[in-house]
Amino acid sequence: MKAISKAVKELSDSQLEEYQNTGKITVAGHELVEGDLKLMYKFDSSKEGAKSSYDAHSDKEVMV
Repeated sequence: MKAISKAVKELSDSQLEEYQNTGKITVAGHELVEGDLKLMYKFDSSKEGAKSSYDAHSDKEVMV
């Protein structure tokens, strides 16, 4: 499980988007299906110009 966990953390945005669209992805030789992964969205307020008073919200396509 350590290898799968590590590989999941290294997935690219495009790979995660594909998982979201298809409901499945192969990671470290194991097929993960819808419900195996929980995608969480994060707004980095430490970036230059970002306001710390904002919260992030997403509908799986757009983060506001």
